[in-house]
Amino acid sequence: MDEHCPGCGFDEEERVRLIAKMRELLQTASTSSALWACLWLSDLHRLEQLVADASSPSSKTLDALSFAPFDSITNQWLQLPGGGTSSKKPSPTPKPGSLGREAAMNRIALTASSTGAVADEPAVQAPQTPPRAAKRPRLQSRSPSPLGSGSNASCSQSAARDCKKRDGSRCTITKAYHPIDVAHIYPYSMRNTMERGPGRNFWNLLSYFWTEEHVNSWYESVFPRGTEVVENLLCLAPQMHRYYVNSLFALKPIHISDDKKRLLAKFYWLTSHQKFDSVDISTVPTLPSNLTGRGDMHKAWNIVTEKKIISGDEIVFETSDPENLPLPDWNLLDMQWTLQRVAALSGAADMLLDDSEDDDSDDGGI
Repeated sequence: MDEHCPGCGFDEEERVRLIAKMRELLQTASTSSALWACLWLSDLHRLEQLVADASSPSSKTLDALSFAPFDSITNQWLQLPGGGTSSKKPSPTPKPGSLGREAAMNRIALTASSTGAVADEPAVQAPQTPPRAAKRPRLQSRSPSPLGSGSNASCSQSAARDCKKRDGSRCTITKAYHPIDVAHIYPYSMRNTMERGPGRNFWNLLSYFWTEEHVNSWYESVFPRGTEVVENLLCLAPQMHRYYVNSLFALKPIHISDDKKRLLAKFYWLTSHQKFDSVDISTVPTLPSNLTGRGDMHKAWNIVTEKKIISGDEIVFETSDPENLPLPDWNLLDMQWTLQRVAALSGAADMLLDDSEDDDSDDGGI
């Protein structure tokens, strides 16, 4: 299997063995689609630690895995209702390396074991047609802040201008010119998601499945500099922007030149999965690497080559000035590569695909 494909790692014998062991420890075959997706896309070393922790009689890990709201990871990334984002003033940025995974995990588990469920977590319902989500917050979730709203607007204007200058005011995927959106890699609406304490905290939940070093690399690429920097932006045609915020595709970073002037990524269409309340944890996922689009409904073409954009196509980001017009941040691209696939695999992205397609207004890009 191609080491860069969306499903890379699903056929690893060690991963299959560890997930089978986790199924045995949980004493159930069924789990949430969010937990299932995260386990299969987790860092292998972190999965080994997770199984080891769960095997300890005194560990609270099993309780945490049973009750922690892992669907809030994708709910926040996609800005679905119930994502758990807060408008309150963010707490001070933690020092690098201060993840405190085990302590945070135990606090979540203790809350779960004492109440029978995580606080504020909605009750589990039988599989049914997902409710239609609010349209505007969804489509604007990774768009720059509205213009004319004070200092944030000025920052967005400046960053958007630099992004267009770097990308030549062309879509980085289709190479199309105007109209062009400036899209966020890490969502603007998550700009205050800085806390790393217990409970349904976004960063703490990530630490269950990805190593501390890996999660820290993502966190430190967002904070304290924030979302309104050119490293967190890329130019997309409006339709590709909509595809992106619906997790219809993901970009896999492959190589960056020593002079930081050229970054190579690969484009992959992502198949959607229906969201279920329970999935057999040992079911091996599928994320094909040879798609030419998303069925007959979602396709794209490179206007220069006039060829259809297919999975595995190379996308090149370039800059003539890496100091003032830096390339998209490697770690942020790595983060979206991971979470776009989690969203697609768990079925979270499919929940409001119809909403975004029915909305014929613009999607809020600059």
